Amino acid sequence: MGDLMSIAARCARIGGQVIAGRFSAARALSWKVQDGVASIVTDADLAAEAAIREFLASVCPDDLVLAEEGASVDARAPRLWVVDPLDGSTNYARGNPVCCVSVAYAEAGEVLAAAVYDPFRRELFTARRGKGARRNGRPVTVTTSADLREAVIACGAPSPRRPDAAAARRLLHLATEQVYRVRVYGSTALELCWVAAGRLEGAVNWNSHWWDVAAAALILTEAGGAFSPAAQDWGANPTCTTSIGSNGPLQAALEGLARRSVADLRE
Repeated sequence: MGDLMSIAARCARIGGQVIAGRFSAARALSWKVQDGVASIVTDADLAAEAAIREFLASVCPDDLVLAEEGASVDARAPRLWVVDPLDGSTNYARGNPVCCVSVAYAEAGEVLAAAVYDPFRRELFTARRGKGARRNGRPVTVTTSADLREAVIACGAPSPRRPDAAAARRLLHLATEQVYRVRVYGSTALELCWVAAGRLEGAVNWNSHWWDVAAAALILTEAGGAFSPAAQDWGANPTCTTSIGSNGPLQAALEGLARRSVADLRE
């Protein structure tokens, strides 16, 4: 298990080196359509994924890789690496250094080791199932706040082109009425890791895929937080859905806000 986490961390750093090295260069952008939603792909996304795949092929040649920019594979494979080579591509494309590389190792849909690397802050978040979570080698833990009025949470704010845009806007409205502060960062994995590190009380994002959350969800839960849906549910069905992470005491309240944001649109 320790070796698997080390491999995940090495992959994340390899990807981070690529995206940091290309950050000041001219952008080569393209668009992809996934689940009916258009999103940006940068040259750094593709280069980071290629570098990670090359490393994994050298150390785990028989393992499968499920990556955002690659072909689909069986999400419940016996040995699987789940990779998001650049989480926060829109930020990156605009020269905003709020992004990261996310790598998880899973067996039959259960994530066992994870690493999320932010190359611009040089922060490496790691976790092994049952062994806790760390930031740059030091243990991290969530906050203990149980009062939504004192909470700082992150919310996703997708573009109007996305099918969940109305629900996301409604959630933002509800959240700003009930929590202390709302932040929109644009990187799902980083937001969940920041909940794990006690920088936020929660993070709610729409249109998430397994590669967005596989690593960060383990890091969050190993730091004492809560995440829904459960990681193994993503392994069974890695399609777009809502991801909700929190410090634990506020999980039910955040899930309630998400449900209400959808219900209000039906009334």
